[in-house]
This record gives sequence, structure tokens and C-alpha cells, in this order.
Amino acid sequence: MNNADTIRLDPRLRSVFSLVRRGFAAVDVGSDHAKLICSLVENGLCSRAIATDINPMPLKNAEAEIIRRGLSDKIKTRLCDGLQKIAPEEADDIIIAGMGSETILNIIDGAKWLRNPEKLLILQPMSKPEILREYLCSNGFTILREIPSVDAGRSYSAFSAVYSGIRKAASPEFLRLGLVPLDPSPEAIAYITFQYRILKSIADGLSSSKDPEKLASAEKLYTVAENILSISKGGCYDGFRP
Repeated sequence: MNNADTIRLDPRLRSVFSLVRRGFAAVDVGSDHAKLICSLVENGLCSRAIATDINPMPLKNAEAEIIRRGLSDKIKTRLCDGLQKIAPEEADDIIIAGMGSETILNIIDGAKWLRNPEKLLILQPMSKPEILREYLCSNGFTILREIPSVDAGRSYSAFSAVYSGIRKAASPEFLRLGLVPLDPSPEAIAYITFQYRILKSIADGLSSSKDPEKLASAEKLYTVAENILSISKGGCYDGFRP
């Protein structure tokens, strides 16, 4: 990206930008301000694109940004829920970012045409990434790459995935970390540490209960948390990957 684009996109969106393929048509689901999709087109990654939103006002904001940047001939807008008004031939790279994991997986589940190895999913969950990774692994999608980022003191991971038809059971460690441990960057260490703290906090809460089932769950979570802590310090991750 050029300097102007770097200013326009925060670290979280820059990680999403980095996963988009050059020369393919893209759709940005829930594009909001449309800064990401505009940057993709301005940099020549996408010759044509669609920005969508479920609500009229964010879509109007997107349209205003597209017009302001002189991109109306290359970026179309569409008011729709998820991908309901997007035809398979209109998009190769499908961006669904800035939403909760449950919302993202529901959008994917509602568009059966995404079960095509030629379609690239580019996903960035704001919460509970383990739920989204589990959905992808158990529904025949393969995660190809993950790019962690730190934005406003929080850690995120953007990841790309394609449909392979191969359903795999994933370890709790993989569901929490995905492919992030393969990245040696400070952002990756921050993400792994962030996931460790979340998991330990949940385990600490359960451990104060007198319910045997909750206590057993706490012990399992402590084990996963310790494994994640070891990984953050350079421990082997190969055994946890599906």
C-alpha cells in the first residue's frame, strides 16, 4: 500500500488487505465506511468490487466514500443481508471482517456457493475466533494463512480459507491460535499471549465453583492455557495443528 492507504487503514484492516488476491473480483460484506474496498481498488488489487451492508445508513456512508474517491465505475454497492444478493460469478474473494464469529459463520453457511475451491474467504472475527475456526474445520474449509494485528490495545487475526471438502477435528490449541504461531512477529506473540489470558481468566472463573463439571472444565482449560503459554515461549506447535 502507498502512504495514503496506510493512513486510511488501521492495523486490523491492513491485515485483511494483505490477504486479498490481485486481479480477482471482491465483495466486502458489511463494508461500513468502504475504506478497505476503496483501497483495494485504488491499489489495483481488484478491478471491480461490491460493497454491501444490511443497513441503509452505513451503505450511504460507503457510497459517499466511493464517490468522493472517484471509484463509482469500479465499486458497486448493494443493500443486503450477508451474501443474499450476491451471485457466485460476481465475487472471487469474499471479505467478511469486523463482525462476531457467529455472524460470520452464519453468512458463510447461508451461501452454499462458497463451497467452491476457487472462492477465497478472507475473514476477520472481532470475538470468539475459536468458534469460527471450528466451523471452518468441521465444514470442509481449510485455513491457508493468518495475519495477526494489534489495534487499540486488542489483538486480532485475519485469515484466509478455501473449501477443500476435508473435514478435520481441531485441537483446542488450534481453535484458539490457528496458524498465528507460524508467524514470528511481535503481533503474533501478542495474539498468543492475549488468547492465553482469555483462557486462563475463564478457567479461573470456573475453578471457584463447587460444581464438579465446572471444576473438570477448569482443569481442561488450564491444560490448554499452559500449552498456549509454552507455545508463546517458542514451544513446538506441530502436534496441535490438524
